[in-house]
Amino acid sequence: MGTPFTYLIYSKRTNQYYYGVRYCNGCHPNQLWTTYFTSSKVIKSLIKMYGTDEFIVSIRKTFANAETAINWESRFLNRVKAATSNKWLNLHNGDGNFRNKGGYKLSKETKEKMSKPKSEQTKEKMSKAKTGSKNKVLGKQRIGSGNPRAIPITIFGVTYSCKKEAQQSLQLTSHFFKKLIKEIL
Repeated sequence: MGTPFTYLIYSKRTNQYYYGVRYCNGCHPNQLWTTYFTSSKVIKSLIKMYGTDEFIVSIRKTFANAETAINWESRFLNRVKAATSNKWLNLHNGDGNFRNKGGYKLSKETKEKMSKPKSEQTKEKMSKAKTGSKNKVLGKQRIGSGNPRAIPITIFGVTYSCKKEAQQSLQLTSHFFKKLIKEIL
């Protein structure tokens, strides 16, 4: 059993906050910013661009169980309206739509099968299934460079041929990207 906790991350670069919860088996607050850097794609993207030194991190509260920690995070995020506020990097208010609440159980056999290494043949099949037009992102026609109406955009000192290219390069959801653009422009 771990020690579930909530934490606050402040980005010095964007002047924004992220509030999160960690509640897995074996988790401990001392893992934050040493072996655990949040599950947020937004924070991971910012770390990739600027490094971990650009953030101020603090543990806000520890809990006896995961359910209490998750509920606390949700109440906090709803109270500050984090998903719609420009002060926050959170994309959700902890409403649970992005969490697997364990509505099903995997058998031991299924877990073992999933954890086994894949054969080269299987890896190749999986790779082919995600290439070309079957790839949801890369299979689409490039919008930026081939579009004469595309307007170049500069974000954090990097110039992209269009907004779509910037969003894909930064690996941001459209919701967060719109929030980011609103801050910049």
